[in-house]
Amino acid sequence: RLNVDGSARMDLSSSVAALVALRGFDLDPATDVDRSKVRSMFEGPGVTVRSVRVSRRDGRQFVHVRLDVEDIRRLSRVAPFSWSKYQFDRHGETLEYKQQVGAAVAKTVGDVGWNGKELVAFRMHIPSVITFHNAPSKKVQRGNILEWEQPFVDRMEGLPVDVRVNMTPHSILSSTLLLFGS
Repeated sequence: RLNVDGSARMDLSSSVAALVALRGFDLDPATDVDRSKVRSMFEGPGVTVRSVRVSRRDGRQFVHVRLDVEDIRRLSRVAPFSWSKYQFDRHGETLEYKQQVGAAVAKTVGDVGWNGKELVAFRMHIPSVITFHNAPSKKVQRGNILEWEQPFVDRMEGLPVDVRVNMTPHSILSSTLLLFGS
């Protein structure tokens, strides 16, 4: 959830095995997750970890991390997000967000039950009117949600993901509250 000032609320959900394979996390997919260890992996300058939850699905462990980011442009300083370059700039009456997702660590994790159909998805909740985006589906979900998906095997091979969004500099929420307040 990107904000018009460049701050963000991020929710990451991933299998432990995917965190190991894609980002090289020092975790064992076969043992219980140490939440404090996961929390420390996501902490960094300008990032506040709000919560770390663990769940199981199909015999695999998943982690769900919620964090607040002071400035999205500096997020690449935090290890789990260092595979991306982030830009967020104002050009006249347009805010431009760009994220170039680079190569994964591509660490081998062994047989963790993957079937080859797994996806890596990047979803963004845009805070204002979207004037341009390059989401492959060409769709805007529920008014202001965009999604870029990539097959897990392509992500492991390091095929880039190019995220681009242009938006107006005024929050939909503040406009709505002003309208209702009037």
